[in-house]
Amino acid sequence: MFQSNIDLEKVKNNEIKSVFYLQNRNFKAAEKLLLENVYKNTSSCFTYNLLIKIYFENNNYPLLLKILNSAIINTSKKSLYKKLKKQLILNKFISELKSEL
Repeated sequence: MFQSNIDLEKVKNNEIKSVFYLQNRNFKAAEKLLLENVYKNTSSCFTYNLLIKIYFENNNYPLLLKILNSAIINTSKKSLYKKLKKQLILNKFISELKSEL
């Protein structure tokens, strides 16, 4: 997927700002900037990795699965994100199974 230089610069700026926000535990501000990148269908793995970190740390599994699906569609690291998705689903299943025992 082709992105203009302006879009790529904006994506990188959003990622840099998001790292700052994450260092200060301001997850909402970081998420907002990173989702701007996702809405542009960015192919930047860094954007998806940061969102995965946010959703994982906040135990937001529905959004974590959603962002993994977007990463599978939009990045060149499809197999990596597919493996992560499978592992997440398996871990969630095992966790819920253990809690029922």
